[in-house]
Amino acid sequence: MSLPGESSPSTEALLIKHRGRLLRRVQWMLPDVQRVIDADDFFGEMARRVWDHAGDRRWHDEDHFVAYATKIARNLIIDQGRRRAMRHFESLTASFSAGRVVHHAGAEPEQHVVRDEEAEALLAAMEQLASDHQRVLELRDWDGLSFREIGEAMGRSPDAAQVLHMRAMTKLGMLLGRRR
Repeated sequence: MSLPGESSPSTEALLIKHRGRLLRRVQWMLPDVQRVIDADDFFGEMARRVWDHAGDRRWHDEDHFVAYATKIARNLIIDQGRRRAMRHFESLTASFSAGRVVHHAGAEPEQHVVRDEEAEALLAAMEQLASDHQRVLELRDWDGLSFREIGEAMGRSPDAAQVLHMRAMTKLGMLLGRRR
């Protein structure tokens, strides 16, 4: 904390001063596999976002700055995990055609078996979802509709459609996670 009469440190000065501390926090939050590879990249992106959001703000409490930067880093890591899960889900749903799994030419037989098992697990999990969750996932992830279009189709606002989709994805992820 700054003493009366002292100037408050800038965002840039605090990023430089607390680089090691923030980098250790990022490394701690990352999964073991990513820890060495991605820590510097995450730190760089976190620093950019802190700068974008806080700009030339003066900080009166350095601990508040570190907490703020840590929260941004945590959100980046969570977002990356969601993107990876979504890419996996999209690759599974893209392989469906009329309720059947489409096999790609040149794939090994083991890959076909794994793809079939994943597709069966996805379908089984989808069947366990509430009907509105099934519908929002079908409209968004299989039909590619926007949340505005989904809201119109389901009699909801676009924001409500987005929240419903997030809840459906969370539930689907929980159901698929139990199968592993």
